[in-house]
Amino acid sequence: MQSPSLHDALADVPEFRQAQGRRYDRHSQVLELRRTITNKRTSARREEVVYVSTSLSPQGALAPQLLKLWWEHWHIENRLPWVRDVTFDEARSQKKAGHIPQAIAALRNIAISVLRVCGAENIAAACRRYAVQQQ
Repeated sequence: MQSPSLHDALADVPEFRQAQGRRYDRHSQVLELRRTITNKRTSARREEVVYVSTSLSPQGALAPQLLKLWWEHWHIENRLPWVRDVTFDEARSQKKAGHIPQAIAALRNIAISVLRVCGAENIAAACRRYAVQQQ
């Protein structure tokens, strides 16, 4: 029995169905990642499904390797925005007029960069440590 083509497999995925007419020749594998996300403040849980396509062949990369590559990509991609939003609570900032938001974001980026250059792996912990240090 012949396995279905990639295009046939994608036809069953709603997110890919919306892109009908596009070609998937460069995509050798499609991954489905299911995860449960828990809100730390409310303990509310929600399920999330993410689809990833890659040109790596099944022989070239097995599922554990693909998951590691995917995680490393998004870990790097989200590192600065996540730190700015979570550690510095940037999304709730009341500074919205003129150039103030850009200036504050630049100062946050400088603070994060200085902490990283000093060897900080966990920016929140480093902020707490330096906040309580007396000179």
